[in-house]
Amino acid sequence: MLKDIIENFQATRKVESGSLLEKLQQKALQLLKSIDFPTTEDEEWKYTNIKKLVNTNFFVKNSDASYANLSHFFPQTECYRLVYVNGIFREDLSSVLLDNNAVVHNLYEAYSSHQEIINQYLDSSTLHTETAFTAINAAWVKHGAFIYVRRGKALQKPVFLVHVQDTRSHSSLAQLRHLIIVEPGSQLSFVEQYYTLGQSESLMNLVCEAFISQSARMNHVLLQTEKSLSSFVNFTQVHQAQQSHYTNTTLTLGGQLVRNNLHVSLEGEHAEAFMYGLYMLKGNTHADNHTAVDHRVPNCHSNELYKGLLDERSTGVFNGKIFVRPNAQKTNAYQSNKNILLSQQASMNTKPQLEIWADDVKCSHGTTTGALEEEPLFYLQSRGICQEKARALLIYAFVAEILEKIQPLFARQAAEQMVKEWLGNQLEIA
Repeated sequence: MLKDIIENFQATRKVESGSLLEKLQQKALQLLKSIDFPTTEDEEWKYTNIKKLVNTNFFVKNSDASYANLSHFFPQTECYRLVYVNGIFREDLSSVLLDNNAVVHNLYEAYSSHQEIINQYLDSSTLHTETAFTAINAAWVKHGAFIYVRRGKALQKPVFLVHVQDTRSHSSLAQLRHLIIVEPGSQLSFVEQYYTLGQSESLMNLVCEAFISQSARMNHVLLQTEKSLSSFVNFTQVHQAQQSHYTNTTLTLGGQLVRNNLHVSLEGEHAEAFMYGLYMLKGNTHADNHTAVDHRVPNCHSNELYKGLLDERSTGVFNGKIFVRPNAQKTNAYQSNKNILLSQQASMNTKPQLEIWADDVKCSHGTTTGALEEEPLFYLQSRGICQEKARALLIYAFVAEILEKIQPLFARQAAEQMVKEWLGNQLEIA
């Protein structure tokens, strides 16, 4: 089981004695003795059964994958690149940044030179107390992105994180812990893409903590392109200060089991959060998106749009919560979830929620789930377009609203290519 692996991973997770990293590891190990993995009896996991996942025998090993094995996963654009294979940082394949304006490096390597600020922020949102997944992540805290953009600076190039699970000879378990700090008036674009090399089972267990200071901006993109035996569990916690701006776009186009947890806390007035999601599922893929937006102060704005396409025997879950605290007057908060079922065997469970304790607000939520409309499909076919291409055109029109939100441009182009391949190359995307 997953918890049993910890005792066999001493060398890889070993960090400096007495450091915050070691204290966090020890705290999490103690916590794991008293908590267990969630089951379908837990409301937050009602529609996501992880019994098979936690009983799988995963291996945690270094990979001998070379540049030749991995280079085709790298973006063909200028960027700061962080490369991880089986959860281990590969500095030989990365392009890091360490100067007076910003730091882009692995968390453990950056700890010696930036211990004070890492101690200040790491684990301050107590994510490790949420589930056994986050506790295990904290027990192995060492590898993951540390991104620190100093006051008033804007990175001239995006940060691109490439993670590869090498399952050519065995199953793989990987852990990443991101810490992102964007100081007042600064800007950051952060793109993550996840791949699998091989045919065995794999699990990525990711925790990300992001702190966006006053008037700072962060654009965050996750591209999940896992294979049918790959699973992904992600907990992201974002804290926003006054007049900050955060955009998250999560694209899921595969995997055995994918669970995305995105929590955004608006803690300063006039902060803005935009959350977009697109999941296109086939086979037996199960994707579960849980979001929470916490409006804690007045005059903030959030807008959330998640869209799903489910084909064959795939299953999906969307659970979105908006909290408006008593002090959060003049809040604008919107949430929408739209789904199309392309097969009678596919299913979707959706639950948008509002909890409002203030009286001067503008809030709405809604959800729709249905089949692809027959009338426009018939219209396109009557104009000489074959059924497969007509279907692909309608699907692309449905997902384009999300794709248009993706920035920077190279990430959007990558996402468009992924969608094109999912559609079986039935159309050319300009």
